[in-house]
Amino acid sequence: MFPILLRELVHKHGWLTSKEMIDLFAFAQMTPGPVATNAATYVGYKIGGILGAAVATIGVSLPSAAAMLILLRLMAGHKASCHTQNLFAGLRPVVVALILYAGIVITKQSVHDPLGYFLILGNILGALFLDVNPIILIIISGMLGLIFS
Repeated sequence: MFPILLRELVHKHGWLTSKEMIDLFAFAQMTPGPVATNAATYVGYKIGGILGAAVATIGVSLPSAAAMLILLRLMAGHKASCHTQNLFAGLRPVVVALILYAGIVITKQSVHDPLGYFLILGNILGALFLDVNPIILIIISGMLGLIFS
């Protein structure tokens, strides 16, 4: 979602600055619910208050929910088929590439000192090899940011 949100909210409409977008994305990742819904609620509130937040939340959630319901109906009898499995096998690398792209964009725009790069490396190592809970990583990184920045 990050590339789409960045293009629409920052570059196309100018509703957020790049820094606000990065902060929003970080906050939306930490709060419960889908990132797009959390982002829409915030931007809707920023532009139109409570009504704007409600309209934006419904506007971003309703089409996705309708599409998922339609897809679920269509795929209900086909999820075990080799064509469906092959489709998902082809989609997985695209999802990984989009997540990697978002990480690179966020890194370029928000990390400007050695501490930031240290935290990135530490979080990757902690998550991948030490199986540290992401909440613990977030708390530790926030505390280190407060102490050393």
